[in-house]
Amino acid sequence: MLAHGYQEDEGWLHYFELIAQINNSPEWGGQLMTKYFDPLVRRFMDALKKALPDAEPENLYWSYHFLSGALTLTFAHTGRIDHLSDGIAKSEDMVGAYERMVPFIAAGFTKLCVPGEKRET
Repeated sequence: MLAHGYQEDEGWLHYFELIAQINNSPEWGGQLMTKYFDPLVRRFMDALKKALPDAEPENLYWSYHFLSGALTLTFAHTGRIDHLSDGIAKSEDMVGAYERMVPFIAAGFTKLCVPGEKRET
């Protein structure tokens, strides 16, 4: 979703921003995300369980949760990263976000969900 240039299409940009707001709202997120996104998320979780069959289910769910949070914060385009980085990183840079998020999230899934990977507590 991040890599395909949707940031150039205002409709997609607004859609992603709306999803980010809904997902982070206890009032709306519970109802709307459950109704409209849980069926897709459950299919994604089934695929993760097949891809990582030896993972503890709790770690898979936490890993998905962290992925979802990273995506929705990135989609929200809050400008927070612009401010924190003094403009070095820009919230509108979806390609840059994608290039960094994929290895970052993959490393997290690997650390939590692949047997033999040491986890520091």
